[in-house]
Amino acid sequence: MKAVVALFITLGLVAVYAQSCTYQTVGIQGETLEFDLSPMTLLNGGNYMYKDTSANIYWANICGNATAGCSPAQAVCQQAANAHFFGCGELSTQKFSDGENGPYSGVTVWYGEGTNCNGGIPRTTTVHIACSMSNEGEIYASEESTLCEYTLWMKSKYACPL
Repeated sequence: MKAVVALFITLGLVAVYAQSCTYQTVGIQGETLEFDLSPMTLLNGGNYMYKDTSANIYWANICGNATAGCSPAQAVCQQAANAHFFGCGELSTQKFSDGENGPYSGVTVWYGEGTNCNGGIPRTTTVHIACSMSNEGEIYASEESTLCEYTLWMKSKYACPL
């Protein structure tokens, strides 16, 4: 009985840690395009990391929680230049859409319900993942477009249609 309980607890933790990581959309000619971003989910403490020119550091994990210093755990976490950590999007809010330049260009992933900013506005992050057959996954740019709304740009072969 203890083994069964431990198995359920373990499976429950895995379910909380990772979200579904596939996306389907329709191409220009009506064909179904499928994407599987699950290989981008980094386990065992892995994160994608990017440091911007203002010394802010972003950690992200596609379809999983980043393991940086945000509490509660977030899919995207920012360490501001002042060393404070801010959650920039909860995994449970993950939504997929077509890439920034259409369905053949990649996949966009949105996360909401991050740590509240001044005025009670929750932080959100949009992650544009461009199709790049020569890249496993990396963040190459970031921007805070408006107060508490972040954008990360990544490239990965997993953002290419199957």
